[in-house]
Amino acid sequence: MAEDVRQLKSGLEDLARGAGASRFGVADLAPAQDFILSHGDDYLAQFPVAVTAAVPMIDAWVDLLPRQQDPLVMRSYGELLEAVDRRWLDIAYSLTIALQDAGYKALPIAEHVSDPVHRRGVFSHKLAAHLAGLGWIGKNTLLVTPERGPRVRLMTVLTTAPLPVTKPKIELAYDGCGACRTCVDVCPAGALSGVPFAVDVPRDARIDFRKCSDYRDQQLKRVGSRHCALCLSVCPFGDSRKRLK
Repeated sequence: MAEDVRQLKSGLEDLARGAGASRFGVADLAPAQDFILSHGDDYLAQFPVAVTAAVPMIDAWVDLLPRQQDPLVMRSYGELLEAVDRRWLDIAYSLTIALQDAGYKALPIAEHVSDPVHRRGVFSHKLAAHLAGLGWIGKNTLLVTPERGPRVRLMTVLTTAPLPVTKPKIELAYDGCGACRTCVDVCPAGALSGVPFAVDVPRDARIDFRKCSDYRDQQLKRVGSRHCALCLSVCPFGDSRKRLK
């Protein structure tokens, strides 16, 4: 049985990476059950494991995000997100079917925001990715990966499969941001406080979502797109120049 689930995990990773995922992991959700129950439905509590993967974004468009007043840039960025999200939906579907075929329940988590002001859905993709060691939660409240910074989109499939958990390369208490405040200082809404992530610190202490939401509403009126993502664009860990030959 142990060998079977190891092979299943290996097959899932091959599927994800073959479809374009840059990082893959498996998280034990037991440490986060109280958080999951407080933010989602009791139905989610039956899934003790999360399969998570990160899909890279296109640097050339993310690098243009400082041009916040350019309708072409901001609308194109929205189209980029749709393209990337279609990619991770395909990955999530493939992983879900593979888990079902192996005899386990599996539930892909859609990127649906049920609370538009606080940007909260039924389950936190960042939580699963963080528990799997894919990255740390930065001062921009985004998952920051060592290779691409926050320039990734995350997907999650919850499952009952007893998959071997990925041994995190990054400890949960690790703060890779250190003294950096680039995202905090650039935020046009002044929404980021600069308070580092900690398990016992509420998210509202790190970001004022009302300020963020109001700025995005203004963006919609100005350029026809509700996107901003400057905090994602300027993160030094995502600097595309590091990856250029």
